[in-house]
Amino acid sequence: MTAMIVTGELIASVRYILNDMQGTSRSDFEIVEALNRGASLLYTRMGEEFISVAVKKSMLVTVDGDTALPPDFHNVRKVRAENGLECAPTPTVAEHAGEYRIIGDRFEAADGIYGVEYYYLPRRVSSADDPMDVPNSVRPYLEEIAVALLEGNAERAERGAQVCCHSLAGRELSRLHELGPVQVWGGRA
Repeated sequence: MTAMIVTGELIASVRYILNDMQGTSRSDFEIVEALNRGASLLYTRMGEEFISVAVKKSMLVTVDGDTALPPDFHNVRKVRAENGLECAPTPTVAEHAGEYRIIGDRFEAADGIYGVEYYYLPRRVSSADDPMDVPNSVRPYLEEIAVALLEGNAERAERGAQVCCHSLAGRELSRLHELGPVQVWGGRA
């Protein structure tokens, strides 16, 4: 579960970066919209770069061959059937065990229970009291991206998203599981 940050905290941080603590140059609405757009940009890039911070898990139960996807679904990472076997996507109707497809906001597969790992987009917020579904590790990047968007600098916002992805990817590499001793195949003894 991702930690929730109250949007009002993000608004105050963005105002501080903009040197607009009195709220004379930007309205809360403008900042909230920049935060929403920034979160969408950032989480889309994290999904493209396979950053696990942007991953959620859900259990889906298909009845009559389909079910609704979670409302924050962006794209699929992995699907497993209840027997633990990984399922493969199919472009045609998913009628065989081990197959699935996604059409719009629907998940299609043979009837059963599926564990779905997916990249998500945080739900949009509309006021300072709303919680934003982002972890603290992403917060400073989101604030800088929002500032760039408020200043009309889409290129800087994009760079901020890439810097965040590279930073988080480096952290993930430091948490790799121990795989045991290295085995070398081939060559001379």
